[in-house]
Amino acid sequence: MLDEIKNIMYCFQPLKAPGWDGLHPLFYQKCWEIVGDSTNRLYIEYFEKCKIPTEINETHICLIPKTENANRLKDFRPISLCNATYKIITKIIAKRLQLLMDKLIGPCQSSFLKNRQETDNAIIIQELITHFKKMKGKKINLILKLDLEKAFDKIE
Repeated sequence: MLDEIKNIMYCFQPLKAPGWDGLHPLFYQKCWEIVGDSTNRLYIEYFEKCKIPTEINETHICLIPKTENANRLKDFRPISLCNATYKIITKIIAKRLQLLMDKLIGPCQSSFLKNRQETDNAIIIQELITHFKKMKGKKINLILKLDLEKAFDKIE
C-alpha cells in the first residue's frame, strides 16, 4: 500500500490547485522523504477505519468566471478545492473500484467508463429510430430525450 500511495502522489500535476490547507502536490513530491511516513500512516489509518477524518473531507468552493464580464451567478462555474490528502484517498478508491466497474455499472451506462464511449448511446438511438420507422402502425413507439442543460443546472 505504501508504494500505491507514493505512486499516486507522483501522478498528480505538481501545481494542481491546492485545497484549504494550501499545499500543492508539489509539496508532497519534493518533501516525500520528510512527510512520507506520517502521510502513509494517515492513509493506512483511513483504510483500516474506513472513515475519512472530517478535516480532510473539507473543501473550499471557488467560483471561476465563464465570461470576461461575469456579474450574474450563471456566469460562474463552481469548483471544489480539495486538499491533496483527500485526492489521494479518492484516487486509491477509484483505482480499486475500476476493477469492479463492469460488474457494478450496467451496459446502458456508456459515459465516463473505460472502454465505453459517450457516442455509443447515439448509435443505439439511431438504430432504434430506424427500427421504429420500419414498424409503422404496428405498435406505439416512444423515444424520450432529456436535455440536461449546463450539467446540474436544470432539466427540461
